[in-house]
Amino acid sequence: TTEASDQLPDAPEEAQPGRRVLWTRGTGGEVPSSDRDLGAAAGAVGGTALAAALRLLCEDYNSAGLPDLLLWSWDSGRTPRARFVEVKSERDSLARRQRLWLATLRGGGAQAEVCHVRDGPVEGSEE
Repeated sequence: TTEASDQLPDAPEEAQPGRRVLWTRGTGGEVPSSDRDLGAAAGAVGGTALAAALRLLCEDYNSAGLPDLLLWSWDSGRTPRARFVEVKSERDSLARRQRLWLATLRGGGAQAEVCHVRDGPVEGSEE
């Protein structure tokens, strides 16, 4: 029998080295334009982490708490990398479901983190 991670591609064969961002909810994020992009993302996340995420979805049928962003990149000759990111404002905190998703993804070997964003002027802006 073949392991799930053995069937995942590392990156699209024709793909140029690069980075991609997938917003897991909301609008305005880049949606993969082809199955090859999705395969590259799956390869970067890894079979163990994907299995852990699918197991959680199958157990309670609820994607609430899934991190806001999936970032992945690949360079020629290097192993693809992926990272899940939950974005929080300075006055926001993680909900129980968000902590569960982060723990599940980390337990499966994925990089998963929280990015705290501060309110304030942006450097170089004319505000």
